[in-house]
Parts: sequence; C-alpha cells; structure tokens
Amino acid sequence: MNLIKITSETADTLADFLCEYQPNLKDKLVAEGYEPEEVSEILSAYLSLQGNLIGMLGKDSGTSFTIEIK
Repeated sequence: MNLIKITSETADTLADFLCEYQPNLKDKLVAEGYEPEEVSEILSAYLSLQGNLIGMLGKDSGTSFTIEIK
C-alpha cells in the first residue's frame, strides 16, 4: 500500500488538469481495451479524486487528503 499526500498548494493545478481530460477519458479507456467494469471503477476513482481536489480550493495552505493505493 502506498500513501500520497496532496496539499492545497497543488490542488488547483491538479483539478484543472483532471477537468481537461475528463470529457475524453471514458473513450480513451474503451479504446485501450478496458472492460466496462474497469472503466466504471476508474471513472469513479477519477471523479472522487477530482472532487477532493476541488473541495480543497480556497482552503488554508497545508490542507490535505490521503489516497490509498492498493
């Protein structure tokens, strides 16, 4: 298990990056050969990550959340 700590200083940039790629992500995953179950799981994780980043915007410096990667 790896833990990643993301601070508020990087949240804005990462949220913008994720928003740019969201419209094409499903099509790209399907084109890469991912099964519908896998696409759904990846999109769910993607949206959760994006939501956490957007939730950090405007918060005090040093705000963070942790992502568990299994």
